[in-house]
Amino acid sequence: MRNIHPKNNYVAFYDINSKKFIYTRSCVNIKNKKTIKHNNETYYVIETDVSSYSHNFFKNTK
Repeated sequence: MRNIHPKNNYVAFYDINSKKFIYTRSCVNIKNKKTIKHNNETYYVIETDVSSYSHNFFKNTK
């Protein structure tokens, strides 16, 4: 899951247990207004191409 904070464009990646393992600043286009709540904060849910990320989690996305 990838979430973007609507106020400051920080992007957070979470694993299936909701443990944050990447937190980076990024510019993305929000194509829909779907949101989720996490730790009492509201985040937009976005889709993106993760093949350019160097984290091991994304190695097999190409």
